[in-house]
Amino acid sequence: NAATWTSDNGEVYTLNNTGTKPAQIVGSPSLLFDGAAHWLQAAFTLIQPETVYIVAKPIVWANSAYLYDGFTLNTMVLQQLGASPIVRLFAALALSNNSDFIPGSYAVGYAIVNGASSRYGFNSSAAISGDVGAGNPDGLTIGKPGGAAATNFGNIQVKEIIIRNVADSAATQAQIQSY
Repeated sequence: NAATWTSDNGEVYTLNNTGTKPAQIVGSPSLLFDGAAHWLQAAFTLIQPETVYIVAKPIVWANSAYLYDGFTLNTMVLQQLGASPIVRLFAALALSNNSDFIPGSYAVGYAIVNGASSRYGFNSSAAISGDVGAGNPDGLTIGKPGGAAATNFGNIQVKEIIIRNVADSAATQAQIQSY
């Protein structure tokens, strides 16, 4: 199945979902990824720097589950790691772990993927910063690794995701997170 829509600026987007279990629209609009087979993926021009905002909650914790990635494998990864609630951000290199993404609770997360000047965090926690590497995502995958990989599915409910092709300043980041 495929859905096509036109954005406010006239760009046409097509969402392709394949397989027997496409992502579901549930609740007050959100997408629920089941951790076993649900995912969304779109290829589009996206190179570093980029900023990703996400309003989501993990449902069931699973070591190595991908919450999102670029279209290209391991280029813009937010991944569950080890014991709950540890997550990490990487795009070839990994930043330190974050423990502020709690199963069953919505959080507002951000990731600024900008090589050695990268940072990420959730809600109002202190940013974790460092070098994530120079990978370019070339799009977005939610609920599994980028590329053709069909493993490490994430069990996550997503209310919103915003992708910007800039490294947002702290002031811009605060404005977007507070809206």
